[in-house]
Amino acid sequence: MSTKIRTTASLPIIDGSTLTGDELNITADVIIIGSGAGGAVNAFELASRGLKVVVFEAGDFFPSSRFPKDIINSMATLYQDKGFQLNSSGDLSILQGAGIGGSTLVNGAVTFRTPDHYLKAWGNDFGLENFGPDKIRPYFEKIEKRLSIHENLPHETNASGEILLKASKKLGYSAKMLGRNTKDCALAGKCLSGCRYDRKQSMLVSYIPWAIDKGAKFYSNVRVNQVVSKNGKAIGVNAQTIDPNTRKVKQQITAFADKIVLSAGAIQSPLIALNSDGIKENNQVGRNFACHPSAIVVGEHEQELHGWQGATLSSYIDEFEHPDKGGYIIEAGASLPALLSTAVEPGIGKEYMEFMAKGVHFSTLASLIHDHNVGRVYWDNGRKKIDYDLIDKDYETLVNSIRTMSEVLLADGANYVYLPTSKRYKLSSMDEVNQALAECKNVPNQFYMTSYHPQGTMRMSTDSSNSVVNKNGESHDLKNLFISDASLFPTSILVNPQLTVYAMASMISEHVAV
Repeated sequence: MSTKIRTTASLPIIDGSTLTGDELNITADVIIIGSGAGGAVNAFELASRGLKVVVFEAGDFFPSSRFPKDIINSMATLYQDKGFQLNSSGDLSILQGAGIGGSTLVNGAVTFRTPDHYLKAWGNDFGLENFGPDKIRPYFEKIEKRLSIHENLPHETNASGEILLKASKKLGYSAKMLGRNTKDCALAGKCLSGCRYDRKQSMLVSYIPWAIDKGAKFYSNVRVNQVVSKNGKAIGVNAQTIDPNTRKVKQQITAFADKIVLSAGAIQSPLIALNSDGIKENNQVGRNFACHPSAIVVGEHEQELHGWQGATLSSYIDEFEHPDKGGYIIEAGASLPALLSTAVEPGIGKEYMEFMAKGVHFSTLASLIHDHNVGRVYWDNGRKKIDYDLIDKDYETLVNSIRTMSEVLLADGANYVYLPTSKRYKLSSMDEVNQALAECKNVPNQFYMTSYHPQGTMRMSTDSSNSVVNKNGESHDLKNLFISDASLFPTSILVNPQLTVYAMASMISEHVAV
């Protein structure tokens, strides 16, 4: 591995919008679409084997020095659709990063190994024994070492994390410190805005510079529209260069390679595939979408907490993680003022000002639920569409997670809890919480939900009738086309998925290289 030290501003990223003439004629051994968790790992692993690797990223290149200082401006700069990527019902925002580094730029740095029961289910139900717990463990270990993944230390715990740990002990719930890919974390609570200090080990400060040092070339502002094929084999891509300011098309590119790795994410990957002859005919493309939605409960305490200080996410409750025990986890988050005003109903005018003035007294818990792959991503008259609504079973899981978060906050002395509902609830007891949740039942669009973790849509399985790719990540229908991102997951894995994507990408790269 390279030992060179670079600042992110010094990375030689090629701005596709500046290409002209012969520069638009690109050939490689491998073309990778997307520079996030799957694309960056593949780029490094394949370039390390001496292959000529080209990576096309639709987003712009933002060195960390250009990251906005606040989440509102970050949404407009570093997030897909400026943070307004919604399901078709409009009640769920599905957040993804947009730029060199993908969603690793703006995630909360939380890392989980894939729980064994999901890996075992993938083997039993989808024939993926190659991803069994013993097979994937060495890849987890390698990546954890490379990305400085470690459990949060006591000094990294935010106020909400301390509350979660104390309340869990009182209630008899299992709780642990979260793992994060950080190195000497500055504890600025800016993960979701992009780490300006280069302490979060995102792809921008790790696998991308390592891949570049091995010879890989990264292009920003190049949007791939379709995979080109001939005689049942992927041979290249059709793409457009994009003006970084106006986002308008400037030039057309057709690039050729022996292998194509599609790593654009669980929403963009199926959309590209649906434009591509040879794979768009597979009726599983874009289906089986999941995103384990997240809801937030805010606690108001007598004492000042300064809840925005410390790790963005610090500890969690795993008592209910297994699907048989509830199918959700609860994570302690930093109480970032801008997010608090959208996570619950703060009122308007004077009511809103009074709510925000209490920010120093707030704690924040967020839940992730194991949902059941009922969504679909597709084109609708040329527009991206994400059909996804909670089924009854997942709705009950969400409600149960909100109930538990309220219980935890009240158990450690919160005077009030605010629920993530369109009707404002400020409650002081579990009786009031249960009554409010009963009132919410069957009320459309009642809960505020967010997802950072789109999954599914290009399912992996040995059974070609219910999936898009085989156990090695290669398309059932189009040879030399590999998928390597969270769209592969046969089921939702509940926990934050970045480490799973890194490990799967590392394994898949071995098959791409053959």
